[in-house]
Amino acid sequence: MMDVSRDGSLIAAVTHDPDALFVLDRATGAVIQQVSLPSPQLAISLNFTPDNSAILLGVLNTEGTGPAAAILRITP
Repeated sequence: MMDVSRDGSLIAAVTHDPDALFVLDRATGAVIQQVSLPSPQLAISLNFTPDNSAILLGVLNTEGTGPAAAILRITP
């Protein structure tokens, strides 16, 4: 699990199983966003938008099967 924090506060977590990637609200544990990726071979990057209003989650499938990449915009 990868935590996402802003100004020292945990706001989200990213985790995955073999079939999907999940972004979780750290306060409630609820799934904020989910993307299906058939490969467990993932490279993940997390960045904030320039105005810090949202998280950009970049997912790259490094195995060559299924979607090549996805970018999720998460507004906590």
